[in-house]
Amino acid sequence: MNQLDESWASIVRAHSGLLEGLQQLLVLDRSCERLRRELLTGDRKVALFVLPFVAEEQLVLLLPELLFLASFGHGSIGHVRRMIRRIPTEILIELIPPLAGKLLVGAEEYRRLLELYDEVASPLRAQLAAEARRSSDEEIREIGEEFER
Repeated sequence: MNQLDESWASIVRAHSGLLEGLQQLLVLDRSCERLRRELLTGDRKVALFVLPFVAEEQLVLLLPELLFLASFGHGSIGHVRRMIRRIPTEILIELIPPLAGKLLVGAEEYRRLLELYDEVASPLRAQLAAEARRSSDEEIREIGEEFER
């Protein structure tokens, strides 16, 4: 076997092990405690890799962590938003406002959540843009105006 064949065989073995590990994780971590911990304080890259394999019901359980990760700029924000968009809009409209209130501490969070709301639920966007326009912070007010449509 040449080096190229060995490399390919190594990838095949790793893929097989990955699939086995994913299956075990998804069965053993139905409450998503491990994924929650990894998203916030552990190996976030691996946790983000696992998210597309997670059922919609489990994504709902992870919404507080996903919303937190959607509230500031980073290289994986697009992936996080895609995972949030897998949750039905009616559920997002119900669950996001109380969770988001805790995250809105500055202009960055307002901007990132308004960008998310623009993708998932325009009623939420309109509400948050109106709230931002009433802010005493000029930068937050400008962001609210920008998202007002």
